[in-house]
Amino acid sequence: MPRAAANDPTYRFELIDKNTGAIIENEGIDLISSTSVIKGAMGGSFGAAAWWGFKVAVGALLETNDLASPEVLEMYEQLKAGKVTPNTIRDRGGSRGNASHGLLENFALGREDPASEIVAAKCQADGYQAAALKWWRDQKFDNEAPLLAEKKVRYFVNNVPGQIGYMGTADLIRNTAWLKSCVPEVVDYKTHKPASKKLPAYPEDLIQLASYRLAYAAMAGIPVEKVKQRVVVLCEDGTYLEDTRSVDPRVFLALLEVYWAMEGAKK
Repeated sequence: MPRAAANDPTYRFELIDKNTGAIIENEGIDLISSTSVIKGAMGGSFGAAAWWGFKVAVGALLETNDLASPEVLEMYEQLKAGKVTPNTIRDRGGSRGNASHGLLENFALGREDPASEIVAAKCQADGYQAAALKWWRDQKFDNEAPLLAEKKVRYFVNNVPGQIGYMGTADLIRNTAWLKSCVPEVVDYKTHKPASKKLPAYPEDLIQLASYRLAYAAMAGIPVEKVKQRVVVLCEDGTYLEDTRSVDPRVFLALLEVYWAMEGAKK
């Protein structure tokens, strides 16, 4: 169930022949990603407001409120040319997130050993990866039920394929063996600045995980109340913060309706 295209905010839910295992051509459904729904309905972090704030900062630096003055516009363009922009900050955040996520995915899939000296040495040069390593070691996964890494989850409204639905990729799902002692938990890693030390996750983070919980519960055939969620914020100083608050998945479903209403208004 891959993404439909590199720049497309959808996943492709494909139909497979149960006898041959081959993908049935021209049959399938494009499902919106849950993160695209949240960004579309709630607003992205690096939209027009970020660029406006960037220009306001240039004006403050030059001690002027006239953002259309030649001096402001000249410096604004110079900074953009020098790649000092909201987008470059966003992209750096994406790079550090990819490295940390990749490391944790490798641990979960057994591609790298979190106890090895090679991994420890690699993480010394990157605080975010050091935080990822510390978090993983603190979990003591050896005695835990099977882990699912980068798990694709899907949900159809009213459980009917073809109606409005969505997909997402959960960084980690732990406690997946159906034993009485196991309570499944969906985990998502973040490398953004924490909202606060006590409550490090942002509302968008909590809603994103609520969508994953709902989808995973539907796929597993269990009540969504039986699935926990955890946001792990990896910090630059090599530490991490956790947020285990839950949001009612109906909040996400309401955003899904808003998203499609907004998309319909564009036509």
